[in-house]
Amino acid sequence: MRRATFLTERLADMQSWRSGLLRQIERVGTFLRDHRFLTDETAAALDRAEQAVKGLRLTIAFVAEAGRGKTELINALFFAGGGRRLLPAGPGRTTRCVTEIRFDRGVQTSVRLLPIETRENPMRLDDLLADDAHWRVIPFDADNPDSTQRALAALSEAKRISFADAVALGLHAEGVAVPADETQSTMVDVPRWRYAVINFPHPLLDSGLVIIDTPGLAAFTSEPELARQRVPSADAILMLLDANKPVGKADLAIWRDHLGAGSGPQRTAASASAESTPTRLVVLNKIDLLQTPGDAVPDSTRMLMQQIDERTRLTAELLRIDPIRVIAISARLGIAGRLAGEPDSDIRSRLYLLERALSEGLPTRRQDALTATLSPILEDALESAQQMLDDDRFETLERLRELTQLRAKNEKLGASIGSQTTLRQDRLDAALKELRSVRNVHAKLGDQLSSLANVEL
Repeated sequence: MRRATFLTERLADMQSWRSGLLRQIERVGTFLRDHRFLTDETAAALDRAEQAVKGLRLTIAFVAEAGRGKTELINALFFAGGGRRLLPAGPGRTTRCVTEIRFDRGVQTSVRLLPIETRENPMRLDDLLADDAHWRVIPFDADNPDSTQRALAALSEAKRISFADAVALGLHAEGVAVPADETQSTMVDVPRWRYAVINFPHPLLDSGLVIIDTPGLAAFTSEPELARQRVPSADAILMLLDANKPVGKADLAIWRDHLGAGSGPQRTAASASAESTPTRLVVLNKIDLLQTPGDAVPDSTRMLMQQIDERTRLTAELLRIDPIRVIAISARLGIAGRLAGEPDSDIRSRLYLLERALSEGLPTRRQDALTATLSPILEDALESAQQMLDDDRFETLERLRELTQLRAKNEKLGASIGSQTTLRQDRLDAALKELRSVRNVHAKLGDQLSSLANVEL
């Protein structure tokens, strides 16, 4: 499929880069350990580097007001290959809270939910996200569609509270809804959950992809940290518009205040193509609902393309971006074609254009930054080992020099002892020779004395 050609290949490249870097870190650690050069400080630095590489992610954020088909687009782009939708979609089943979809092997397959009441907590959102005590966890079986659907249905849940309580929670008009069955305006519906994290086993997610689904302008006005940090720091941001409706004030506000910074025509061509620049795309959804003549009318396809081109041009002019960054698609045709295995619907959805733009535009800034960070760590580890090796070599050479000097002294001493021994041996031999001579003389004298004694007798 085309999505296997574009997005999968991009993520496969990142996975290959990550695997290669992990092998390098492991090789350095093994070498230092085997040669006893691995210090506690170096071991800790290598461990931090390994965790940083394993934690590298590519994040794609989707932004749109309700009813734009954002959730269906996410299903079509990433999960239709499994033969079913992942996120709930359709009337009354849209996601009402910021939803993050990822996969961590060491975490249970589940949806983690942060209650809306935590907005009264003074802790920062990042701190709340890291504190398990505030979360409700709903595990599910990823291979069981019913189990998955029941767990993820929580994303659409709302709760009815008083308008005063909604204001106390910091929820603005965009984040509340007046129930149709309420005769008084004192009660409103608000999302039951503030933030959701879905841990779902999927090849793309396992490769490092993280998807952030944001429920329109309300998420930006009620969650400043989301608007200032999490979404702007994403590697790619897609804002969905309805191809059948003009760009609204809320859309302009989101683009102008949160997404379009640095994206106007004042940017140079060099900066627009820089790898450090996050990808920002505008998606015109629902082109299948454009008013066009029937298929039997000649040139109906040409007229449809003219409409698409005109709406693309007008949207680009209004948002002050390059028209190439505005892509018209039909998420409905895409999800239907991919679930049913109908290539014609898939092609007419034009999702392949979005996939290609998305995969080609995903920057490598995180990889480059991580490489720049880890290179000095590995270099310092090797330099430390080299310094220790040089110190050992210097000490060995010093010991060798001392041994050489000692050997020379020993050789001289041995030669002196040998010479003295030879001289003493010579003296001893001469003394023995003289002793033998004297003994012979004594023997002769004894014989003569014995003869004289016998004559006298």
